[in-house]
Amino acid sequence: AKLLAIGNGTVDVLVKPINALNFEIDSNSIDSLVMSTGGDTMNVTVNMTRLGMDVDMMALVSDDTFGKTLTDRLEEIGAGTRRIKVVPGAKGSVTLVVMV
Repeated sequence: AKLLAIGNGTVDVLVKPINALNFEIDSNSIDSLVMSTGGDTMNVTVNMTRLGMDVDMMALVSDDTFGKTLTDRLEEIGAGTRRIKVVPGAKGSVTLVVMV
């Protein structure tokens, strides 16, 4: 069966750990910063492809590092990208996740 997933993808930036959010100092040390893909439609596309379905994702993505991260991930797992439209000058969708 063929599935067309229509919607959004985001890049999650995971920052860990921060022991306390102290805004009275100029900087905080972290152990790691990891970028991964997320967003409802992106997650459905990744998971259904992993389960063996033939999935295409339809979405608009930015022409920056964040958009490339999304399309690279889709290609890496074997999901269809022919319905992905890259929008020149668009800003990528990013979620910052701070793990304390």
